[in-house]
Amino acid sequence: VSEMRVRIRGLYLIGLAVLGATIARAAPALEVSDEALSDLPQHQQQQEQQQPQQQQQHHQLNHDDNDSTGRIRRETQSQVDDQFSGPYENVWSSQQCEYITWYHGESLLQCKSVCLEWPTCTALNYKDGPYTECVLWACPLSAPSPKSTRATYKGYSLIPDRFSGPYENIWSSLQCEYIVWYHRKSLWECKSVCLEWSTCTAINYKDRPYTECVLWACPLPAPSPKSTRATYKGYSLIPGM
Repeated sequence: VSEMRVRIRGLYLIGLAVLGATIARAAPALEVSDEALSDLPQHQQQQEQQQPQQQQQHHQLNHDDNDSTGRIRRETQSQVDDQFSGPYENVWSSQQCEYITWYHGESLLQCKSVCLEWPTCTALNYKDGPYTECVLWACPLSAPSPKSTRATYKGYSLIPDRFSGPYENIWSSLQCEYIVWYHRKSLWECKSVCLEWSTCTAINYKDRPYTECVLWACPLPAPSPKSTRATYKGYSLIPGM
C-alpha cells in the first residue's frame, strides 16, 4: 500500500510540473507587445490610430426624437433630396466658399441630412464608391455655380428657402385667417404643406417637445406678427419666390 502511495504521489508531482510548463509557454501569448503591433499592416495601424479622432469628428446623425435636429431623420429620402439641386459635374472649393467640415463613410442621404443640420451649410461635394466622402461648404445663398473639378466627386447645393424667419412673434386670427393645424411635422414639412395650400402665406411653428404647425392665410407680404406664445416661432412666405 505504501509503495502504491509513493507512485501516486510521484505521478501527481509530474503532472503539476507539466501543467506549470504549459502555462509558462502560453503566458506570453496573452500580452500584446509593441513588436507585435509593429507587424500589423501599415494601413491597419493608421486605422487604429485614426479611429478615436474619426469618432470625435464624426457627426452624430441618429438624434433622440426629442432633439429638434433629430427631426431630419424622420423625413423621407425624397423630402431631403427635394431640398437640393444637382448633381453637378463640378464641385466647390475654398476659392468660392468657406470650408465647414469633412466626413467619410456617409451615404449621400446622410451627407445631405448633415448639411441641413448645419445652419451655414449651403452646398456639398460628395464622392461615391467604396470609400465615400462628404465635404460641407458655406457658400452664399443661393450657392454660385461650382467651378472646380475632382474625379468621382459631384456637387449638390441647397435650394434657397422660400420663407423668412424665424420671428419671435407669431400670427393670430386678429391678423390673418386660420387655415389648418398639424402636429408631429418637421419645420421643413410644415413649410412644404404651406406651399401646397394656395392661400397659405405664414406659419406658426412649435419646436418641442411635440411639434405643431399652424397655417395662416395672410396678405402677401404677411404683416409683422404681433402675438406671442412660448416655444412658437413665426415664418412667412417671401413674395416672388
